[in-house]
Amino acid sequence: MNLNHFLNAIVTALSVATVLITLMSFLIFKIRQFPKNSGESEEKIDGTFFRKYDPFRALIHTKQASETPLVVQGRRLRITAIGFFSAVSVAIFIAMMVQNFAVEHREAAKLASDNAERLGQLKSQESLRTGLKKQGLLQKFTMTNTVAGNNIEEFISTSQKESFAADLHALSDLHIVLIRDDSKNRTQSPRHRASFDSWSQYFTNIPVNFKTVNLSEISTLDNADRANPSATLVILPQLTSLDRDSRRAIQSLHEKGLALIATGPIGALGADGRPAPTDWSGRVFGVTFQSNDYATKFEPSIFATDRPPFSKLTAGLMMDWFPTDNAYVGIAKDPMSSVAFQTSYNGKIAETSRGNTLSRAIFTHPVDQARAAWLAIEPENLQKLGRADRFYAESFLTTSLLWVAGEPITALSNWKNGATSAFLASVDSEDKFEGATRLMQLFESKEIPATFFIVSNLLVKDPTLAKTASQLKGDRMDLQSHTTDHAILEGLNLSTQFDKIQDARLAIEEISGKPVTGFRPPEERFDDITLSAALQNHVQYFFGDQKHYRYAPLQVANGDLIYFPRSVFDDFNLRDQNFSSDDLMLQKLQSDFDKAKLLGGAYFMSWHSQVFGQPNFQTVVGRFLDFAKSEKPWFSNYSQAAGWWRDREQIKISLFKNVASQMYEMQIKNDSPHLQEGLAIHVDIPGVEAWKLASAPSLNSAAQTPPQLDAPAKISTGVTSFSAERLDGSFVVRIATLQPGEKIELE
Repeated sequence: MNLNHFLNAIVTALSVATVLITLMSFLIFKIRQFPKNSGESEEKIDGTFFRKYDPFRALIHTKQASETPLVVQGRRLRITAIGFFSAVSVAIFIAMMVQNFAVEHREAAKLASDNAERLGQLKSQESLRTGLKKQGLLQKFTMTNTVAGNNIEEFISTSQKESFAADLHALSDLHIVLIRDDSKNRTQSPRHRASFDSWSQYFTNIPVNFKTVNLSEISTLDNADRANPSATLVILPQLTSLDRDSRRAIQSLHEKGLALIATGPIGALGADGRPAPTDWSGRVFGVTFQSNDYATKFEPSIFATDRPPFSKLTAGLMMDWFPTDNAYVGIAKDPMSSVAFQTSYNGKIAETSRGNTLSRAIFTHPVDQARAAWLAIEPENLQKLGRADRFYAESFLTTSLLWVAGEPITALSNWKNGATSAFLASVDSEDKFEGATRLMQLFESKEIPATFFIVSNLLVKDPTLAKTASQLKGDRMDLQSHTTDHAILEGLNLSTQFDKIQDARLAIEEISGKPVTGFRPPEERFDDITLSAALQNHVQYFFGDQKHYRYAPLQVANGDLIYFPRSVFDDFNLRDQNFSSDDLMLQKLQSDFDKAKLLGGAYFMSWHSQVFGQPNFQTVVGRFLDFAKSEKPWFSNYSQAAGWWRDREQIKISLFKNVASQMYEMQIKNDSPHLQEGLAIHVDIPGVEAWKLASAPSLNSAAQTPPQLDAPAKISTGVTSFSAERLDGSFVVRIATLQPGEKIELE
């Protein structure tokens, strides 16, 4: 028996007995002091001494009579009480000893049971940890003090540089003519000469062979001799003022099959300086002009992809690439022919009062005429761009020249299955955690994947979200890191940031049983130290702010990290706009998605458990998800999208013309370590009507049936499938699956 229990019982029994005995003694004392008149006598003391010294006092001595029966009875009562309460104390002591023994026995049994259960849990947890470690999880990494190079600057990959170099080489086959106006036309734009010089310098730097021709001699150009044409591509820089003969000569070149690129408000004015008919520029270049009421306000350009000229730019890329002449704005006759737009810095595409978007680049390809393009942006402003933006701008110009000239172009679609847009859903799970579970169940009911960026301390307290995710089929729901406590990392030292990211990663991996490779910094506030801490935790992607405005991922930190920029308003902003109805909020959500789709980009959705995760938003959220599904984007969580974006850099596409057979041949090879699914490749070669499978060693040759010229090519095999279909004058080659190291050859 526990000594503490024994001593507690003695002290408790003695205390109770003492209290009771004290109470009884007090009662007996009161009984004995009850006034008694019988048996008392009074004796007076008198004498000379007392009279002399105390004449005023009389000493009375009271002698008590013999004890009465009442006193005897009280004494017996006291003795009985003492005996009784002693017995009570002993009984209390025995009872408490018995109770203590029983309690101690129960506690010992419970402790043994708890220890057994805890031991079982520890064994189970240890077994779980061992299993997770075998899968590469729960790895504690060692921090180094390396920060240099881990910055947010965009990284241009080797694959991108090789593709650009190949395009530059292809320019050498062109016969480029640069038009200058040496006339004394005083109404000609003062920007013409500067534009002419910038194009001349651009071609010299590449270098590309070109010649200059005076505007008055433009009618002498011809491409009738295909073997040795005088021109295959004509550049018309900032020719704002054109007389009637010049307009007719330019249109005649177009009709004869010469490719044209015009910059600035070409032909907006006649030789007399008055506005010219607007239908001319619309017929030849697909653009009309109107005066710019805000000519002194220069705004950036934003670009669309997956349409002619199939440039290598990422969707929704915003650059400070301004027009040379801002006095006019261009409006595309066909909105889908525009691939660059004027935009504000918050991403709002500029429009006229009639709702027409303001274009910066338009490409037209009529069936019975040569191709043409109009550009508001040109080489003159390239020097003012940053390193990455300048690379993209030069790449865009190069691809534009090749496409207009009719040279072969290939481009891998931004998104899987050739989707024209993508939808990436994410939830910051940082407060009111039940809202995250509510959104996860809603996404699952719509079969829409999503990534949940988790504050790990909340997940440890309430692992319901992880349990919900584990009960769902497939890997649509993805749990990633939002730090341990949602405290801002920016400004903290490397060791602190590293520990916070590592602690969160380990906690989430242990509860979810899946790798944590993504990170979202609290309040989107971070610095270069944050990137270093994330990379040292083997984080593969990072969902940040709008430092890089676009609707597609990019590579940063020397290519070691995929960065997702949040380019649309989050639910905090939507909530704070105080929409008067769900319909108005739904319209705003839809318009944001429509802009991403217009640019061929991804809608990077960022919601929060404490906002859109709450019951009062469930109806509008559900309606928006239904709308998104109807638009048929590529749905992905952020982990899947990061893997796709990294692997697509290693899909190698080569296209060349076989001199012997005079046929174009294309090879698609998967140099990534992963199986690739849903590849879609844009192939643009004027005059090519069909593709067939030339060779693919790993495929079933029996299934390689040549396609009909007037129908989409389609070949099915047990390993992969191939199809080629015409789309807007070009082909889209689709490959269902492509194994690592596998290649497909087409001709």
